[in-house]
Amino acid sequence: QFGDGPMALKPGVGVTLTFRVDATPGSVAITGSPGAMVQIRSIPAALAEEGTGDLGATTVVGEGRLGTGETTIELTGAPKSRHLLIWVGELPMPQPASIAEVTVQR
Repeated sequence: QFGDGPMALKPGVGVTLTFRVDATPGSVAITGSPGAMVQIRSIPAALAEEGTGDLGATTVVGEGRLGTGETTIELTGAPKSRHLLIWVGELPMPQPASIAEVTVQR
C-alpha cells in the first residue's frame, strides 16, 4: 500500500533516471530505506519520450532488497540507453520507503 485509504493500493512507485548521453550501466548503488525491494528497469527511448508509464514495456535488468547504508545492484543485460527506472515494488513495512542517493556505474 502506498498511502492511506482504499485508493492507495498500487503495484509500486518509480524514479526515472535520465543521463546526458547514452550509457551502458553495469551497476546501481542505492542508499535508502532498509527492507525496500527495488527493481532496476531499462526504459526504451520511445517510451521515455512518451512518458506513458507503461511498466510492461520496461525490462528488469537487476533487483534487490535495500540494506543499511549503500546497496549495490549488479545489472545484467542492460542496453545502452539514456534512461533507467528504479521501481520500488515492496515497502519496508510498516515504514514508508525512501531513496536518498543513487549512483550508476558503467
